[in-house]
Amino acid sequence: MSWYYAEAGGRVGPVSEDEFQALVASGRISPETLVWKQGLPEWVAYGDYVQATGAGRLPTGRGGFTNLAVESAVCTECERHFPLSELADFSGRKICASCKPIYIQKLREGLAIDGLFTYTGFWWRVLAKIIDGIFQQIVLTLFNMLAGFTVGKMIGSEKLAIILALVGMVITLAMNTFFIGRFATTPGKAALKMKIVRPDGSPVTYARALGRNLAEFLSGALLGIGYLIAAFDPQRRTLHDRIAGTVVIKK
Repeated sequence: MSWYYAEAGGRVGPVSEDEFQALVASGRISPETLVWKQGLPEWVAYGDYVQATGAGRLPTGRGGFTNLAVESAVCTECERHFPLSELADFSGRKICASCKPIYIQKLREGLAIDGLFTYTGFWWRVLAKIIDGIFQQIVLTLFNMLAGFTVGKMIGSEKLAIILALVGMVITLAMNTFFIGRFATTPGKAALKMKIVRPDGSPVTYARALGRNLAEFLSGALLGIGYLIAAFDPQRRTLHDRIAGTVVIKK
């Protein structure tokens, strides 16, 4: 690619890459020399070009070179070059200071997570739900047996059935909240190497886990449509995932 540079108030070029680097080595092109090549939006001091792109070296004046080039990268959002120290890292994506506020807002809204995670497919989520159901049924069966032996004869079978149904809902809610808040998963999801996180990858708090589980009752109450949404959602999110601001990913 050909270079142009400013000298004595005029423009010199085009010169080849090898010729240009020879001029740099000789000191004829200094850090203050204005240069341009195809791809640059405007003329820029060669020293600024080196620092911004990390490409090239500058002469020390003693027959050697000084590496003013700093490690750089491209902002994922605006696609401009910046020194690496000026870029924030979001799970491998480099974001400049100007784009950072907008990108963070995208993360909160779940709009910038594509490519960061591997989302769990709909049928894998169905299988995890079945495993969770089996686990919960075992726990509730053991609890019901214990309650039947201890207080069943005291309050009668009809009252016991109502109490057990209500307590069973509370136990299920408590178990799911504990597992998600503590381990970011449920027994069924853990068995299939699945994890529940926020769209930016941060962990789910106990409060959010509780809200997600309460919202899941709504997904079931709508004839299961809240669950079915995951089959068509780009991030495989259910209705309660959307409400709680969570995603289910592969570990």
